[in-house]
Formats: sequence, structure tokens, C-alpha cells
Amino acid sequence: MNFSLNRYSNLGNIDYSTPLCVIEEIMKCLGQEVTAEDIKVQREVILSYIQTQDKFITIKEHYPEEELSDISVFVSQKETSWDTQNLIKAFNHIVNYKNNIPENFTYGSKTNNNPLSYDICMLYSYCVENGIRTNCTDTFNELAAYVRLSFAKRHVLLDTLVVKLSQLDNFGLINVLKESKYGEKTEFVFSDNSRDCIEKLRNINKPLSKAVLTHEEAIVYAAKIYNIDISCSSSPAREILEMAKSDNFKPVTDDKFRENYVLNSGYYDMTKFWKSRLSSLYSEKMLMTLLSSECVNHRDISEPRQFLHEITLTKNIYPGIIPGVDYLDTYIYKTPFSELNPKHIISYGVLKTKDIIALTPEEITKFLITHKEFKDFRSEGEILNERNLKKIILICKSFPHEEKFLTLLNTIRDTKTFTTVMNSKMKEFISYVNNCEQGTKHQINTLLDNMFELGMVMRGWNKETEHPLSESACTDFSLKYDEIETRVGESMQTVIDNINSMTDTTKMIIKSLPLIKLSEKDKSYYRNTNSDEGLTFYDRLMLISTNPDSIYSCLRLSSNYIIATSQYYNALINGKQYIDVTKLDFIQ
Repeated sequence: MNFSLNRYSNLGNIDYSTPLCVIEEIMKCLGQEVTAEDIKVQREVILSYIQTQDKFITIKEHYPEEELSDISVFVSQKETSWDTQNLIKAFNHIVNYKNNIPENFTYGSKTNNNPLSYDICMLYSYCVENGIRTNCTDTFNELAAYVRLSFAKRHVLLDTLVVKLSQLDNFGLINVLKESKYGEKTEFVFSDNSRDCIEKLRNINKPLSKAVLTHEEAIVYAAKIYNIDISCSSSPAREILEMAKSDNFKPVTDDKFRENYVLNSGYYDMTKFWKSRLSSLYSEKMLMTLLSSECVNHRDISEPRQFLHEITLTKNIYPGIIPGVDYLDTYIYKTPFSELNPKHIISYGVLKTKDIIALTPEEITKFLITHKEFKDFRSEGEILNERNLKKIILICKSFPHEEKFLTLLNTIRDTKTFTTVMNSKMKEFISYVNNCEQGTKHQINTLLDNMFELGMVMRGWNKETEHPLSESACTDFSLKYDEIETRVGESMQTVIDNINSMTDTTKMIIKSLPLIKLSEKDKSYYRNTNSDEGLTFYDRLMLISTNPDSIYSCLRLSSNYIIATSQYYNALINGKQYIDVTKLDFIQ
């Protein structure tokens, strides 16, 4: 006879009521270590692995060493020093197990001293066989308690039950009766009747313990007390009972609602997502919180319910994966969801129609660096609106210690700077660089490098020491002016030669690039608008070289503009910075 070395084969099926500790044990018997948290995050992957593992052994009197090793892993991971006879005894105990357990049973992992102990998989199988309901949070000890109770005298169980029931009021007793009824009832499906019933119940104010707790009542209580939408559950009444006894709610019904809730619990938070069919259950406080999460000032909205409904009909940013979408990977890099933390995904699109794409922070960062403006992620010519940009920032700030979100925040800040400063000449420059030959790109990058060097030489840099960023680092400027002037002349000629070596088209685009200034207050970039100072960086170069008597030809003063200009355009086309501009002092 062939016997499967996969405990799943002996259990039959695994659902959401299967204790996580049972799934852990099945994986251990397959030689794999997982934790309860691993199962919560990667449930489908782990279950798929369990269901596809086929390893059989032929039952016989004697086994070779290799098979004994496999049997040892299958029987128990706790025991490492088996006596062969006891190992075979423990193995045969599992092979011959038919869900019959003696009243005086011993439970625990099988060991050399206790080869006939009933392990966790055996106890769970017994519960399933005898219709004892389990929960995913049940422990080994709790499963053992359920089995022991099955041997109790009926009158003892009834007496215990009577004591418990006597402590309930009439409404609590109704709940008990209803729960037993719903065990045989068809699944709940939200309907127009449900909507009407909820509308009538929306002002209910009696304690949960005194409620009759129909499914519709459960939906109302979940919304009013916990701000959670459970209307998609096949048994809202069971969910509210679980919600009331646990601070860390997880759906108990084995249905699509549970699967989606595990994927993105925030989607069912009514203060984060608008639920049109439960609109009557939103309190003023809930509406204000939801408007805030949508980056809207509630004082600006006269009809919040209508406004929130309209948002679901337009493109919007949402945290996490949206349940019900028909894709399994991200939009840009096509990374499968199974390889990502679902909490790190940012969704974008129309909620009502589920015309939505999924993005990672890395994808958005790359998109912004490439385009240098807040373009729509998939609609050429459209711009991401300001509110959606604020929502992305809000999501980023909810992960203050995640490097990928901090990087995205910095990229958004830089892109804001670029879009503020950007004019048609700059856009032409970006397009030209993106499409020109590699040799031309190299010429442009060399020019920017030499411009940055020129700016530093103007501050007294001798090319051997650290860059003089602070004003204090330039204090001996006047003493070394002749030497500095000579170096500036050489660097200036290098920059001009760079420009003159370019093709006419490249030269024309380069010469038209605006001169960039750096704000002394917040170190932000902006275009120079004073024609006396030079409107383009080339104007400034010519001013310095041809009109040395002008106050605007001052080398130290000019260094501010030349450095800012080279830094800005390098970041614009290469996404790189020469220095940390926050440390650059403006020198008069």
C-alpha cells in the first residue's frame, strides 16, 4: 500500500476556519518552516505549495535509512533522536488513524517517549469529522479541549450550557437561536431589500448585546461602532460577533469577503473609502474624516455625500490593491502582486468601474524622474490633479521609515521644483536630450560638469580641496584674486569651447537655456527674470567675459548662478546632483 507523506492528503480540505497552527504543522511535515504571520501574508502561495506536494511511501515492515529519514520529518520535527522501533510505531499510528480517539488520550507532538501521542493534525481531523467548528485562531490546546469535551456526559454539557444561557437576556437568547439557524441558511447577498432595511435601522441605538442581530442589523452596527463595511460578507451577523470580541478583527466566514479583507482591510474602512450603498450610515464625523483622507477641506464641501460619490466616478488615488480588479501585476514593471507587500501598492483609476491600475512607489518615482512633470500615468496629455498628488504624499507619509516612500516624497518635491521653473525652452531641452545621439549627450553632460567646475572656481576653489560651499570657506578670496581670476579665465574658456564644439542645433538650444537662481530662503530653484543679470546662462557668461566692470560680473556673485544652473540642468536630464544645495551659501 502506498501512503502519502503529506498530512494535507489525510485532512482533505483546508479553508479559512482551519487553525493556522494546523497549516504550520502540515508545512513542517513537508520539511518547511513557516509562521502564522507568513500564512496570513502568503496564504494562497503556501496553500498552493501544500496542495501540489506529492510524495508517497510504500508501507512495509522494514525501511531503508533514506526512507526512515523522510518518515522522521513527516512524523515529528520535535524529536531528533528516534529509536527506529518507536519511529515506526509513531508512523503506523498515523497510517492507521481513522479519527478514533480514546477518552484518556495524550496529545502533543510525537516523540521517542510518546510515539502514540495525538498530534495537532490528528485532533483537527477528529474535529472536522465530527462537525466541531474551528477557527483560524484556535490553538493546539483549544483543539485538545474540544476533543475532550466530546467525551463529556451529555447532561454535563447541557448543565454547563444552561448556566451560560441563563446569563443572557431575551435578545441574547434570540442571537443563539439565530446563529444555529444561520448555520443551515443560504449565504447573505446584499440587495435592494437590504438597502431599504438598513435605511430603517440607521438610527438604531440599543446596545449590541440586546440586538436581534439580523444581517442588516449587523451591517449597521459594524458601520456605526467600528466604521467597517461588512456588507460583502456571506454572514454579516457572524462577523459582527467576531468584531465585538476581538481588537484585531479578521473575518470568520470562508468567502470572498475574507480573502479581499486580508488583501486590503483598508478598503472596507468607511473613513478611507466611500461606500455608496451605505451612505445613510455615515455620521458627520465619518464624513469629515473621509474628506480629510481624500485631501479635501470639509468646509469647502456643501454636499459631502454627493461629492464623495462623484469621486468614485473619476480617476483617484487609493492605498493598497482594490478588490475585484482583474489584474495580478503592477502597471509599469509588471511585477506580480505575489512578490510585493500588498500594503505598499498604490492604486489609480475609477473606483466605480474598477478601471484601475496598480503602482509601486518605485514605479511612480521612475515615472516622475523620466517625465519631470506630474503626467497621468497612462493617459498621454493629461495631468495628475493636485488632490491626487496630495493623496500620494499622504500615503507616503504613512510609511515614515520605508526608504522607497521617502525617495518618492523627495522626487515629488524635486518634480514640483522643476514644474514651477519649467518653461518651453526647458521642455525643448529635455526632449532634445532624450532623442539625440549618445555623442551629443556626452557633450552636454561634459558642458554641465565644466559649468559646475567654473562656478566653484569662481568661489576660489583650487580643484584640490573640498568644494567651498559656505561663505566662510571663501574668506581669503581677495588675497588670492589674481590666482583665482586666472583659473576662472581658463575654466570659462573651457566652457565656451564646449559650446562652440557643438552642432548648430545643439548650440542654439544650449544658448537659450534660462539662467537659474537659488532662493536664499528655502533653496528652491527659479528662473532669473532680471535682464541686467542675464536671462540665459550664456548671457551671464558673455556678461562676465565682455563687461568686467559691471556689478553683475562679480565672480563670487556669479558663482551662485552658475552653480545653481549646472546643478538644476544636471538633475533635470540625469536625475543627479553635484552637491547638497541646502549647504550652499549665497555669496554677495
